[in-house]
Amino acid sequence: MHLVRIKGDKVAEKISKEFNRTKLNEDGRIVVMNQEEIEITKENPEVKISQDYKTTYISSKPLTDVFFKAIGHDSKIIIFTANPPDFLENINRHSCSENIILIGIRNWTKEQQFIVKKHKIKYYNMKEIAIDGKRDVCDSIMSVARNGKSLFLSINLNVLDPAFAPDVISQKPGGLTTRQLIYFIQRIRLLKNFKTADITGIKKEAEEKTIKTAEKLIVELA
Repeated sequence: MHLVRIKGDKVAEKISKEFNRTKLNEDGRIVVMNQEEIEITKENPEVKISQDYKTTYISSKPLTDVFFKAIGHDSKIIIFTANPPDFLENINRHSCSENIILIGIRNWTKEQQFIVKKHKIKYYNMKEIAIDGKRDVCDSIMSVARNGKSLFLSINLNVLDPAFAPDVISQKPGGLTTRQLIYFIQRIRLLKNFKTADITGIKKEAEEKTIKTAEKLIVELA
């Protein structure tokens, strides 16, 4: 597993410090993290997406827009988030809204709802997850996600209820439990087209509970 942190990002540095030793994930597989640091500047705003090995990026700021453009129009992107990401406001530029899947939505404006429905973006809100159950929802997600050439997974930790990740940039009550999110990613990572993930949305001053949660998710993504 390749772990990439964004240079100068305090959250990325905190999380990367958790990987000083070899670990086992819940499948019993040994997780060895090869770490790298990259820098994103105005002169070099893009990141290279590797197709050779699974990579997880950690940053306080979402990289979803950057990755969405880099991965290409023949790929799928699953976004765990409490509210639709800002880049959807420019969805006409990308013209591939059918490749986006939003999970955990529970806080959005009327304008955001209009954009999502206008462009027929697939989404699963928290009410749907609560009523239908995580297994049925995950089955539905995977049936759509496996059709892309490659699959990118973006996890904004605000998808979790604040009880499980209090130090996120935008707290929204009524979210997923940590166990529910782990269930989703453990299944999604098994898809053959899964390539890359990022974990974002964490406050720079985040303390141990939220940092440990992010570290756990990275281990299960490996």
